[in-house]
Order: sequence, then C-alpha cells, then structure tokens
Amino acid sequence: MKLILSTFRIRVGEGLIQQGLFVTVLSLSLVLGLTSCGKQSEPESSQTTNGPEEGISIKTGESLGKGGVADEASTKSASKVTARIEGAPSSWEPGGESEMRLVLEIKDGWHVNAHPASLDYLIPTEFELKSKKAVLESIVYPEGESFSLAQMEEPIKVYTGKVEIAMRIRLASDLSSGKHTLNGSVRVQACDDKRCLAPGSVPTKLTLNVTGETDG
Repeated sequence: MKLILSTFRIRVGEGLIQQGLFVTVLSLSLVLGLTSCGKQSEPESSQTTNGPEEGISIKTGESLGKGGVADEASTKSASKVTARIEGAPSSWEPGGESEMRLVLEIKDGWHVNAHPASLDYLIPTEFELKSKKAVLESIVYPEGESFSLAQMEEPIKVYTGKVEIAMRIRLASDLSSGKHTLNGSVRVQACDDKRCLAPGSVPTKLTLNVTGETDG
C-alpha cells in the first residue's frame, strides 16, 4: 500500500513538473513571438522617418528647376528694358572725367523698381560699370513715380517709359591713346500690374576715343 502511494505521488509530481515545463515553454514562445513582431515592425518605422528625407530630395530637384526657370525669366525681364549711354564727349584725355546720361526705355505696360527700392524685398534698378579703364564717380537716380497695387498698403516708386539717370565717369590716368570700350550693365526687375519677372541685367557699351599722352 505504501509502495502504491509512493508511486502515485511520483507520477503526480511528474505531471506537475511537466505542466510547469509546458507553461514555461509557452511563456518563452510568447515572449519570442512578441520580440520578433517588434523587430519586423522596425522597417515600417524607418520608412516613416525616411519621408522627410524624400522631401529634401524633392526640394533639391525643385531648386534645380528654379534655376532653369530663373534663367529663362531673367532673359524675359531684360527684354522689357533697353539701356544706352548718351552725352559722352567725342574725345577724352587720360584721367579725364565727364558727365553723361544713362537712358532706360521700359516697354509699355511694364515698370522697374526705382533706386532705392521702396521695400526691402524689391530689386532696385542699379547701374554697374564693369571696366578697369574708368571709375563711376557719381550717379543720381531719379525719384520715380508712384505705383499702387491692391495687395499693397502704400504705393511704391517705379520707373516707366523713358528714364534718364545722370552720372559722371572718370578715365584711368594711364589709359593709352586710341579707341576704348567701357562695358556696363543695369540690373532691373520688370513687373506689370499682376506679376514680376526674375531680375536680369541689361548690357551697356560706351566706345570712346582717347587722345593725348598718359601720365605715365
């Protein structure tokens, strides 16, 4: 009888142990399963994070596109304005200086911003002498005329039609005798009552005849 009870207790104990082992194995399986699921979900999270990076690449493409559009728009803006220099003397001496006029003609229906521009974000009309043979001593821009837009609280100053800008140029003192060309450009931004084109440069050229000896 004692032997039977002992055997029964051993078998019962084995059953409990087996049940305990089964529960332990089941728990471990659940933990491993959850862990693997968590690892599989990580790529989805990384894809979500990569969204802004894809946006940056799109912006890079847009910046390249804007460059192409800006080049085309600059040509259009410059095509709305012509520029020439008038009133220069027929002959010069080395180191000599003279007053003259920069004449702009803006196409009908268009305007360019005055100098200085009425607002910080507007592009002013500005002349630059691109030559080492002479120096721009002074330039006087006209005030311009008032121009009103519905979206602006106050009118802005612009140039329209024919505009004359007084300036004074001095030649280099070591300039040799003969014909010389002084190149320059006028930076403008052409606008109408609905839109503004990208700023562009209108070239100018002044051919002059230098006579006499240089200071050197």
